[in-house]
Amino acid sequence: MTESEKLTSFSATRELLTDSAARERIADSDREIAAGEIMSIHEIIRNCG
Repeated sequence: MTESEKLTSFSATRELLTDSAARERIADSDREIAAGEIMSIHEIIRNCG
């Protein structure tokens, strides 16, 4: 593997890891939003009773 190929491979690996980390942060955010929405619905139902 040439030096250029090594750099390209490293760069591609780093991009994949960065994308993976970004997707995980988005998923965490989505879970927090969903949990907040469920709690809001729960509050509405409890207040109607």
